[in-house]
Amino acid sequence: SGNSDAVCRKSVGEDRQFVPYFPVELQEVFHGFRVNLGRDQDTVAKKLISGSIFLRFFCPAILSPSLFHLVQAYPDDKTSRKLTLVAKVLQSLANFTRFGAKEDYMFFMDEFLEREMPNMIHYIDKISSPLNEAESVHSAPSNVDLGKELAIMHRILVEHVSKLSEDDKGRIGPLSLILQDRKSG
Repeated sequence: SGNSDAVCRKSVGEDRQFVPYFPVELQEVFHGFRVNLGRDQDTVAKKLISGSIFLRFFCPAILSPSLFHLVQAYPDDKTSRKLTLVAKVLQSLANFTRFGAKEDYMFFMDEFLEREMPNMIHYIDKISSPLNEAESVHSAPSNVDLGKELAIMHRILVEHVSKLSEDDKGRIGPLSLILQDRKSG
């Protein structure tokens, strides 16, 4: 339990140190979510942003680092189990949830999740805040196909928004209309 806590704490800390290098294009998109949803839907915006970034990028890279060219070989079974634990904890943190009774074998990580929630909120705030030219590091050329990644993120958002009740769709305001417009356009 203590070892798992330390591994997860280090993983979460690593994410936060890269905020200045976060892709400007994604920061603009995430800031747009927050602006379009407004202050009264800030919780929804934070869940959309954290779900988009952690579900699409961070957790898959943790679970399969060789697919993202982070390591040469696929990790051994023991390492894979540890990476799965880290990804599971990180995804719960990104969803702003605890394990509790739903996954009682993971209950020992709830204290870590509680302790790190404010840091996760701060991280989401930072990666979705308006750009400050003095602080931002311009995106370096990379092999990431931004159009493809944004299209995938759009598909994920459309899928999740489609599962919302009509009341919840009404509460997220123009986001549903923007997604629908982009889907048909």
